[in-house]
Amino acid sequence: MEIYREWLRDHNVSFQETPFGLLFRWQGGNFVIEKDPKDKSYLQLYMPSISEVTSANKEHILTIMNEVNNQIKCVKAVLKENDVWLEIEMFIDSTPVVEDFFGRLLDILIGARLLFHLKEMGER
Repeated sequence: MEIYREWLRDHNVSFQETPFGLLFRWQGGNFVIEKDPKDKSYLQLYMPSISEVTSANKEHILTIMNEVNNQIKCVKAVLKENDVWLEIEMFIDSTPVVEDFFGRLLDILIGARLLFHLKEMGER
């Protein structure tokens, strides 16, 4: 987790440490880096609660989630209770250069959220 704390500090991003990981905001989005003490070589980066699912919109939302999963590299749109979350989960090597990939992962999630919302509003 220290490598992500350093990246956030280096980019002047404030963060909150919680028992399950780091919470922070980046370019208008909320993010979570989940801590997994059993597997330090696995990065779990989430953009939580980007949309709410109701019985009225569930079919539409599931279709959009599938489209995002098929169109955006690395991203998984998943349902957690009644919310849509975007996730990137990946293995990293034992000496990662976070600067080489972390900003890009955040941008990918932001792009996926934009695509999701455009489709949710009916735009293609």
